[in-house]
Amino acid sequence: MAQRSNFSIGILGHVDHGKTTLAKSISSVASTASFDKSPEARARGITLDLGFSAFLADLPSSEGREPVAIQCTLVDCPGHAKLLKTVITGSAIMDAAIVIVDVTTGIQVQTAECLVLALKLVPTTTVLVFSKLDALLAKHRAKSGDGDAPAAALAAYRKAERKMRTVLTTAGFPTDTPIVGVSATAPEVEETFRSAGLTECGVPHLLDTLTAMAARRLREPAAVAHRESLAAQPTLFAMDHAFAIKGVGTVCTGTMLAGQVSVGDTVEFVGMGEQRRVRSLQVFRQSVAHASVGDRLGLCVSQMDPSMLERGLIAAPDSVPSATAIFARVGRIRFHKLDVSTRRAYHVTLGHTTVMATPYFLRRADNTPPDWATFSLPSPQLTDAEYRLLDLLPEGEEETLVLLELAERIAVPPGALVIGARLDLDAAGTACRLAFTGHPLVSTTLDTALAAINVTTPKEYVGTIDRFSDTQRTAAIVKGLSAKGRDPSFLVGRTVVHEPSGAIGIVDGPFGQSGKMKVTFRKGIPAGDQSKRVVYRFTKKVSLKR
Repeated sequence: MAQRSNFSIGILGHVDHGKTTLAKSISSVASTASFDKSPEARARGITLDLGFSAFLADLPSSEGREPVAIQCTLVDCPGHAKLLKTVITGSAIMDAAIVIVDVTTGIQVQTAECLVLALKLVPTTTVLVFSKLDALLAKHRAKSGDGDAPAAALAAYRKAERKMRTVLTTAGFPTDTPIVGVSATAPEVEETFRSAGLTECGVPHLLDTLTAMAARRLREPAAVAHRESLAAQPTLFAMDHAFAIKGVGTVCTGTMLAGQVSVGDTVEFVGMGEQRRVRSLQVFRQSVAHASVGDRLGLCVSQMDPSMLERGLIAAPDSVPSATAIFARVGRIRFHKLDVSTRRAYHVTLGHTTVMATPYFLRRADNTPPDWATFSLPSPQLTDAEYRLLDLLPEGEEETLVLLELAERIAVPPGALVIGARLDLDAAGTACRLAFTGHPLVSTTLDTALAAINVTTPKEYVGTIDRFSDTQRTAAIVKGLSAKGRDPSFLVGRTVVHEPSGAIGIVDGPFGQSGKMKVTFRKGIPAGDQSKRVVYRFTKKVSLKR
């Protein structure tokens, strides 16, 4: 019997660019949560929640491997700007992405945000789809007539394709990222474009592209090793939908993110404190005894009210930690044009949860990067080194340490992606709202985090040389070296610097009762140097909380 593998593909794009229409045209299996059946979504004609469907494909045996039956699960994401949070949470389960763009209107703000998500999550398994070829052809038929319309439409398509290729390569996608044109509602239009010379065209070509991508991804040694590593971890299931079946139980549909699950296992509803036994499992209406990482399935339990269940996680008992603070390594999203500031509130998505969070961006005082691989609590990396609090997250590719203070306790699933966004910005505006992204390092509490890290700020006291007491100009009397009103005796034995000569001196002790100090310089101050500036530099431990 052929091995069965699941491959999840997110369909992303601006509202009304044809995501759900495309999902319907390439799906052969619909789930209970497909194509957003909510009354509001149907009334408005747009997707308001994640929808799930699938198509099946068979891969021939290769290099001694047994044949693989691929189930490509399509995750239809809403395109409305106000629903970006739903898109971000849905992105956690994606192995690949289709970013769909209306060829007649081009990139919109939400398109750019979707491209950012695809670039961060699945840069090598993204397909750009130009939709609505039928609208493009109709536009040129109105201008040029039936005879000239195909050539004119193809020229317009090629122009849009060149612009899109520039956008993709500039953003950082591979130069061979597929671009496919489709007309999901009028396949005869696809044939017209093919006849005009567009080979990368049509739903069948898109299916072939996705299947080849899934096959390549599923057979890559690194991807295989990664899936095997995930399969060895405790059960972790991303639930997106729940409903009751009388006499059977409550069915939770979702995607296996890690581990395996079997009928009879006990699982925990993360964040609810509820544990239940798995009564049955189904993969697109086919009953199975076991499910593994990557599978899209229905998991049936008893005595759970589906109205009490929201999108979230089901896991092996006590396997998912929770936190009120997180140390993470993050980088700035360069398409976000606003400052990314310490102490500003951001919407932070971690796995399937979005909460308000306050970031504190940090850098080691010596500017060396932390050892991310060994980062832990407690750690000499945090207690022995000095860190500086940054006002802004630096631009560029280098990752920065951040402490995220969460507004509420949330689950932190292993391997989750952290995404920080400004969802408070005008959804109808032109700004990319995604600000930073990265990965959690340590889940903890705020008090523990604050106690664990040594954050300092540079300080200095500046004095002036009153006079020298020897001809070699090594023994000086310095005034004003301490803060006004403070006993200067604490400076005894401290190192000071004469500027601009750089001569190093040691504070020997007080001179008289006026606050002056005796300082001995290792080398005399040059006779021609008229500067009287002497500086004591030190660092002061500061609290991140004002």
